Amino acid sequence: MTTHAFALTPLDLLFFRDGRPFEAAAQVRSGLPQPQTVAGAVRSWLLARAGCDFPALARDIKRGASFGEACAAQGEKIAAIGRLRFRGPWFSCDGKSPLLPVPATLRRKKNAEDTHFVRLDPLRKPLPGWRSEHGLQPLWYKGNDRLEAVAGYLKLDGMAEFLRGDVPPPEALVTAGALYAEDRRSSVAISPQHLTALEGQIFSVGFLALRPNVSLLLEVAAPAKMSFPEQGIIRLGGEARQVHLRALPNPIAWPRPTPREGRKLFILTTPAVFADGWKPSALSPLAAAVPAPMPVSGWDMARGGPKSTRFAVQAGAVYFVNDTSTASAEAFRDGEDTAAGAGHTLEGVWNYA
Repeated sequence: MTTHAFALTPLDLLFFRDGRPFEAAAQVRSGLPQPQTVAGAVRSWLLARAGCDFPALARDIKRGASFGEACAAQGEKIAAIGRLRFRGPWFSCDGKSPLLPVPATLRRKKNAEDTHFVRLDPLRKPLPGWRSEHGLQPLWYKGNDRLEAVAGYLKLDGMAEFLRGDVPPPEALVTAGALYAEDRRSSVAISPQHLTALEGQIFSVGFLALRPNVSLLLEVAAPAKMSFPEQGIIRLGGEARQVHLRALPNPIAWPRPTPREGRKLFILTTPAVFADGWKPSALSPLAAAVPAPMPVSGWDMARGGPKSTRFAVQAGAVYFVNDTSTASAEAFRDGEDTAAGAGHTLEGVWNYA
């Protein structure tokens, strides 16, 4: 497989909605783009360009075939698209380097002039009175300061610092407000007979408005002989808003720190759904920092119906393993969501608190 990178630049406002009903008098806010949404849009665009018979694809899937099997039934060109593996999406300010969700173990001193971050790491010795139903060690910071969580996104060099066991500098942080805003619109339903507003039929929608020069990055692992178009216009998210897709000359240069004393940490850069809920079933972490789960659903275009709502671990979750662990990032690549970009993980090192 060969890795390709793409930048997706919106040509309009975007809208990403969850599975809750959209009814009269509703106020709906766009969420952030999820891996399955972006992967589905790019995959559908490629299938359409390749001449896919979508009704036949849907019939095969409804009969029990997997997506890959249904694609393979239409020839090698369509089968190659069925074998694509996506990673992302991530925000970007320069169109080539991703911004990654802040690790859940980063903190800032509360109400202090010092803007530098501190990191939580496992204790070397058990803490008196500590109890964990999962057998995890506590995460600790040796200081008397009151701490608060850090929100936003890290530049790639800041994430590289974190993966090396260090603390990223404050200038590595990019706030959500620097990347996007909400553009709220209110509408009413109009009677087609009288051209007047229908009583009670008013609703409000908050669209996602990316700042100028902000785009989404996506990586695609494809069969080596498969060629991609250099650019194109695809439809993304609710209301099929248009996005310009552009191929990048090189894949993303992900940081790969040198292992130290065998201690590893893993951080999710995209959300993931695990059978065990908060962690992969093949992983036995020493400690973990896992934010509250987020509901994910969506619309299955092939089956013509909504996907079931599940709860995903948010990007930024951090898992620590000890010196004797043989765990790798492969433990996070489990399930059908992985092919759509869920569960992308970076590996780093950590120090005892």
